[in-house]
Amino acid sequence: MHRTVFNAVMQGDADEWQHSRYLLNLNYDSQGRPTLPHAQPIATDQMVVSFSSLPQRIADGEIMSATDAHLATLATACTQRLTQRAQHREMQVTLPVYPGQRPTSAPALSAKQPPAPDEGLLRMTFR
Repeated sequence: MHRTVFNAVMQGDADEWQHSRYLLNLNYDSQGRPTLPHAQPIATDQMVVSFSSLPQRIADGEIMSATDAHLATLATACTQRLTQRAQHREMQVTLPVYPGQRPTSAPALSAKQPPAPDEGLLRMTFR
């Protein structure tokens, strides 16, 4: 299996792969059989980091290429998401329940969210 991924990487331009990073996917299906390996290039302005380690990496200054604008954009996105969650919780608490009616949850938030990455991983692009 690792040979398939290696061969896929080697098929690219030598100038490109010699100084590149790749996200490798070597998974198994629900029956325990290996799935088709996949290698995806990680651009020089991208990083893969777990959600749990992201705050510490930012605080420690490990994300060297992040500008003030990048950090402000990230902080704004986090603040907006926290606001949406708080508003959603408030709506759930304040929904009226009439006699004989079962409580219902508030409608789902309509904020456009990008597809979720693999569980526990965050992929960021700084431009």
